Amino acid sequence: MTPMPTDRKKQTVDWLQSLIQVPFVLLISKRNGTAELEIDGSAARGVSVGDCAFIGVVLRGVAQDCSDDWLIRAAAVVAAREGSLDDALQLDRGHWLLTRRYGPGDLEGSLGGLEQRLAAHLELARELTRIAQSRGSRLNTHVGKLV
Repeated sequence: MTPMPTDRKKQTVDWLQSLIQVPFVLLISKRNGTAELEIDGSAARGVSVGDCAFIGVVLRGVAQDCSDDWLIRAAAVVAAREGSLDDALQLDRGHWLLTRRYGPGDLEGSLGGLEQRLAAHLELARELTRIAQSRGSRLNTHVGKLV
């Protein structure tokens, strides 16, 4: 049986090369197909899987043991967005991230399109952080809780 040709190193370079062409993206470090990034001052992590990249923006100020209220509201805000099928909330190494899938069309398309998609990703991450930091944003929900 002939093994399927894969060039993981090439794929890593390709998605990173696309990202670091964006003026507000800074590569901090890379290792084994993953990267530590800074996107317009926000810490981020990236990984390539096949021909896609998954970029997670760290939600500053959101505690690992955040309230259920924040998690419910954040999930609703993410789900309500157009294109939300590419977005996920992720707890990684003690930090909440808003992770977005970037497909080949995003990475190989126009630089302006990638910039816009990254800017929208970053704005949503900042909105989720504002929700967490807003004391008046508590939801009074009892769904799924014993009262």
